[in-house]
Amino acid sequence: MNRPHANSAAAPAAIPLTVIGGFLGAGKTTLLNHLLSAPDVPRLAVLVNDFGAINLDASLIASQQGETVALTNGCVCCSIGDDLTAALIQVLNAQPRFEGIVVEASGVSDPWRIAQIGLVDPELRLDGIVVLVDAAAVLTHAADPRLADSLQTQVAHADLLIANKADAVDEATRARVAHWCQTHAPRATLVWAQQAAVEPDLIFGEWSVRGAANHGLQAMPTDAAQRFANQPVGHRQRDALHGAQFESWGQQLGGVLNQDACDALRTEVAQLAHGILRLKALVRTDSGWLDIQLAGREVTLRRHAAHQHTADGAAVVAIGLRGELPVTALEQAFSAAL
Repeated sequence: MNRPHANSAAAPAAIPLTVIGGFLGAGKTTLLNHLLSAPDVPRLAVLVNDFGAINLDASLIASQQGETVALTNGCVCCSIGDDLTAALIQVLNAQPRFEGIVVEASGVSDPWRIAQIGLVDPELRLDGIVVLVDAAAVLTHAADPRLADSLQTQVAHADLLIANKADAVDEATRARVAHWCQTHAPRATLVWAQQAAVEPDLIFGEWSVRGAANHGLQAMPTDAAQRFANQPVGHRQRDALHGAQFESWGQQLGGVLNQDACDALRTEVAQLAHGILRLKALVRTDSGWLDIQLAGREVTLRRHAAHQHTADGAAVVAIGLRGELPVTALEQAFSAAL
């Protein structure tokens, strides 16, 4: 990363880098919230490279300034847009040093390409690639030839696969999801989860090897990167990485919603779900802040603490396949509500 290093004899130990990936709506941010809420979590720098604002539980936040959130457990979470290298340089220069770095990849990107950064700087050690799979939606998405390559690319280099939303599928579907995972990520450890709740010792640093053994799972390799170092990234994978087949729409949201407007907006979003892969909205209501999300055709609403957001944070972001995202209908729905 074109950064000077100290004499190798005095160089500090490399900081473990973990990449969390997964398709749109698989539960990456939910996993982060769960991990960061756990006791004895290492002091982490969490870099979010995803659509929309950082979405963390209010109880985790100590203070917020711009795109950086200081957390009550000593960790720091930043929204980094596309400038991952600059963010990593800042993290590596921070004192005291962080005990680990976690990057949440965009829902349409290849986490392996992000993980390769861990091979470039000697102060970073690629610790593992964790990929979430939406058990309720992955088979439908995988059957779409426009999405299949992106899904397969995301899981191909995973060390740990988390089949999330296990409570939303029956046993027959669960078996089919497991077969798909084993087919496209045969070297990965597969675990099942609800609300992305897994033990932190399955994720972080040397804890991951011990944690896998403690939970009766096959331990992840200690040198994840070397298993795939000679595998080239093809043209279709590069296209998937850059989101060539996806488009996004977003806008700031003014005004305050009442309960009737919230209900109407939820109905409108649900009716548009067939053209939307992922939607996140943060709106102000007459009873506080409301988080509206669509993933896997399911619309959920969640209240937020008033102190967590400011007026200019009200916004909506939607993602869909290029040419299929119902932009006009979304604009009308949110304009009518607000």
